[in-house]
This record gives sequence, structure tokens and C-alpha cells, in this order.
Amino acid sequence: MSFCLPMVDKLPKRTFKINFKNLIIYLAVLAAFITMFIFNHRTVFIILMVVQLLCLIPSFILLNINFTLPDISLKMDRNVQFVNEKNDLLTVLSSDSFYPFSRILIKYDIYHSFESGREHHLTDTFSLFKSKKSYSYSVSFDYCGVYVVSAGEIKIFDLLNIFYVLATPAETNAIVMPKVYPIVVSEERLGITKEEEDQNDPSKGYDVSEIKELREYRDGDRLSQIHWKLSTKSMDLIVKEYERLAGTCILIACDGSINSLSEINDYYDLLISFGTALISEQLYFEIMYFDKRDGDYRRIRIDNTYDLEITIQNMYYGMSRVSVYEMREHFREHSHSSKLMVLTGTEVDEVYFEETITNKTFRIYAEK
Repeated sequence: MSFCLPMVDKLPKRTFKINFKNLIIYLAVLAAFITMFIFNHRTVFIILMVVQLLCLIPSFILLNINFTLPDISLKMDRNVQFVNEKNDLLTVLSSDSFYPFSRILIKYDIYHSFESGREHHLTDTFSLFKSKKSYSYSVSFDYCGVYVVSAGEIKIFDLLNIFYVLATPAETNAIVMPKVYPIVVSEERLGITKEEEDQNDPSKGYDVSEIKELREYRDGDRLSQIHWKLSTKSMDLIVKEYERLAGTCILIACDGSINSLSEINDYYDLLISFGTALISEQLYFEIMYFDKRDGDYRRIRIDNTYDLEITIQNMYYGMSRVSVYEMREHFREHSHSSKLMVLTGTEVDEVYFEETITNKTFRIYAEK
């Protein structure tokens, strides 16, 4: 069963519903009061009827007065987390209305964006009266990628729980990063000559581009990129960021050959592990993938682990599957890199290097 969120722009501002179960109970209690009156229990009858009216009047107010509904929003305590790492899902409720809401029922739907048909549900109730409250749930996720957390059904009940309105749904995303495994790489093992590496290193003097900007140090930046004079003055490490280089040593082409949710961890675990190993060896490289949002290939230069993590997050949202043959053709027509490596789950011919993680499905192949 596929799951989709309600169309917020088409949802009526206020949709009124009736809880018939509670309405029947209310009528039964009312019948009991009338029976008391018939049998001369008038004092008890009057007291109970006053209580009934005091509860019933706000129910009619709910139907007829245009009061302000509570504002309900969702967010994750941390925007980015790792597989099986604990994080807090925060539900923030706020109301400026004097209407005494007795209960707010929220049904949460949680699913992975890669397989939206497999959702998990959680239902909870809250009380709120002219205040702001925050509730948290500890959550963790089994797969890397993007999880959608939605309060797709929000019911705001009156005091008797007979009438309720449907509030506008709320939604947030949980970005889950893959695990980093130890991989050993070297220029010799990758088949990269010293000349190929030097010509793509701005610190060697071969680069024709100029400094684009100065920024703070990020994990994985080369020491040769640090602007030591400015860093000494500012007491923080300042890094020189160069314009796009004339070429890079390695292009990692990601074909997006992921067929199921069970494979998504394998694919991105290998990408981040291999990329982290290249950064530790101070090897410049790019990542290429086909972005379905743009309908074209995207190539991103990776200089540090920050660039690598942001690129993987963007791939979660936009990467589309293409064949290894198409990536080869694109590489031959548009590449400035020395080596083509393909991250794929399919077999590739004429391979002289491959990298994999134990018991993983995918491999990175380097072509001759």
C-alpha cells in the first residue's frame, strides 16, 4: 500500500467531524439524567444538567466561532544523524486561543523516501491551553538516506470529545548518514602517477586557477591550503579555497544501481568509506551522478569530508539510476580527470582495480 501526504494547499481551512461513539455515550448519559428527573431526583438532575451544559456550550463554540487553531510543527533535534544513532523527534504545540482544548490527537507516519510504501505509525494525545509545549520521542533509523516524518492526521477535540476539527498536517525530514569503514588506498594501488597528482594540486604551482575565497578550516582540508599568516592573526585556521581546477585525479561515477532498501546502506557505506580514504591520502577527486531534479549529470569536487557529506545528502534527494555505459561516454566527452572509477552493483569488464567492503554488495571499479 503506497502512502502519500494530504495536499496541504487543497485541505479546507477547517474540516469538522463528529465522533459518533462519544455522541452515543453522551445521549445515553442525558437519558439517565431525564430518568432521574422523572423519579423526582431533581436536585441531582439540575446539578448534572448544569455540568452537561457547561461542557456542551464550548462544543457549539467549536462549530460556530472562528477561533485560532493551535500551531503544530515537527522537527528533529539534530538535522543529521547516523544509522542506529538515537535522536529526538520534537513536536512543538503552541496556542494563543482561550478555547479550552481537552485533547489533541496526532497520528505520526514515518517512512523512508526510497520505499514510501513501508511506513510505521505512532499515535499520541496532548493537552494544550493558551501555552507552548514541546514533546520529544527518542528515535533511531536502520538505513541511511532520508526519512519522512509526518503528522498526517491531527484531530483537535472539544471538551466532550464529540466534535473535532482536522488541523493542517506537519512534516519534517531525518537525514541519516552511512557508516565509515576502514579502506586502504594509495597512489600506487590506484595507478596514479606522481605527475598526475602534482598537476592537480594547487600547492604544486601547476594550477592555473586563482583563489576563490577564504574560509574556516573543515575536516579533511590540506595543510597546504591553510593561509598561515591570516590564521595567526585571527587565532582560527583560515583556508584558501581555489577555483575549480583544470583537472582532478579521480572521478567517482555513481550509477545509482540500488534496487531495494536493504541495499542502500551498502552503496553509501562504500562511497563514504572510499571517499574518506582518498581525503586522508590528500587525493583530489570528484563525484558524478545523474540528478533527476535537473535532468542532467552533476559533478562535485570533493576537497574535504564536509564536501563529501553534503554531496551524499544531495544524492539522497536527487540521484537517478543510469547505466555504466552512459557514464563512460559522459566521462570521455566531458571529463578532466585522470581516472574513472564507477560505484556500481553490476559487473564491469576490463577492470584493473576494485574496492569493496566485506560482505557488501557493491564495488568501486577503476577502468584502464
